[in-house]
Amino acid sequence: MFLTKCASHPLFFLIGLYTVTGFHHNHIPHHSTPGQNRITPKELRRLSEELFEKLPRGTLQMLNIDYQGRRESKDAKDEAPEPLLMVPRTFFKKLPTIQLLQKLYDNYDMNSLHAESVTEQEILEEDEFIDAILNTSVMMHTMDFLARKGYFRKDLNEYKATLKRIWFTQYSRTNHTSHQGSSGFEHVFLVEKKRGNHITGLHNWIFFATEEYHNKADYLGYISKEVLADRAAVLKFYVSYLGKTKLTSMFIGTTPEFDIALFTLCFYARPNKNCKVLLGNTKVTIQSWVQYSNNEVLIGSSFPKIYN
Repeated sequence: MFLTKCASHPLFFLIGLYTVTGFHHNHIPHHSTPGQNRITPKELRRLSEELFEKLPRGTLQMLNIDYQGRRESKDAKDEAPEPLLMVPRTFFKKLPTIQLLQKLYDNYDMNSLHAESVTEQEILEEDEFIDAILNTSVMMHTMDFLARKGYFRKDLNEYKATLKRIWFTQYSRTNHTSHQGSSGFEHVFLVEKKRGNHITGLHNWIFFATEEYHNKADYLGYISKEVLADRAAVLKFYVSYLGKTKLTSMFIGTTPEFDIALFTLCFYARPNKNCKVLLGNTKVTIQSWVQYSNNEVLIGSSFPKIYN
């Protein structure tokens, strides 16, 4: 089993407040313009349910989630002495997009104040990941829908270029430096450190499981949770990462292509707003933040929330 919080087992490796320069509500350039009320609430609910139905069945049960105690505040005691997840050692080998996602982990310097140095090999790995997710029905269904709504042309190369641009373009998150040390992908699917060693991002369960196994992330207990028709879950919880406590939220049990598809949909449909979707007949809100950089409209952050 992939047992986090217990390194002795021979196992397979696998939001706080956004005060970031660029999360503004200014004029959005015309290129691939998000917003403009092109997508109705009814269309959002319908499409999100269609995407959810494409998730594989049985994944959530394989993860052996142990939610343990509810944590009331940042300063409360650790309510979860055991790991959050116990994943079979072969699980991450079953889905090509997960393997390609994990290949990207060592491409990033988590310090967002440091300029990223992107190699040709890293660019190739990004392209392989984008090609793989576009080879799934959940991603193509989303991009075809957005193309019909006029956000970009209905063309596979256009889809690739769009995902590459909005997710992987490097930018600076602070006015303290001009170094381009961040991207939407790194923030959402990995983790970042900003000024004062504060931890940001960390909105993907696959990366969290990896880091928890290697004793970098320690699950401290949940604030709220919602199981989505036994296919996935939304979890809001506290985590200690490299000694810093952070409140985060993420899907549990979803595929990389599902997360990118849903977050991309909400980036265009409801930029800088609550994007209300329906997943397994359960209401979920996606918070989508936009980053403006060099006249480009990019993903700043995106993560799920639960209706109160």
